[in-house]
Amino acid sequence: MAEIDFQDILDEMTVSDKPADPIQSIYKIIPQFDSCQISIMFQASYFIEKWGLEDLRALFNDISALMKENKSLGFMSSKTLKDLLAAYTQNEMIRGVSVRSNPNDKDANQGIM
Repeated sequence: MAEIDFQDILDEMTVSDKPADPIQSIYKIIPQFDSCQISIMFQASYFIEKWGLEDLRALFNDISALMKENKSLGFMSSKTLKDLLAAYTQNEMIRGVSVRSNPNDKDANQGIM
């Protein structure tokens, strides 16, 4: 089964020098299989390894490649999706903002918001 490197995806979302489409970035995080499908894949992989069923392994690899390109969005509630998009767009809005303060300055009017 294909593994998802979440750290690589998150680094790409936040520390990228090239502009990224937030929809595509979020789509990469969405899992390929639901929990029932994962359970079936693990059980089938046991028998594939035990009996050396290479034809079945090739079939599951093909299915996995198809599922990677056609991810189901059904598991995401509208609130979860809205929160994820809001978090990503907040990051986009504050990307170029830098906060400057001088801790040695004792003036009460500076550095405090």
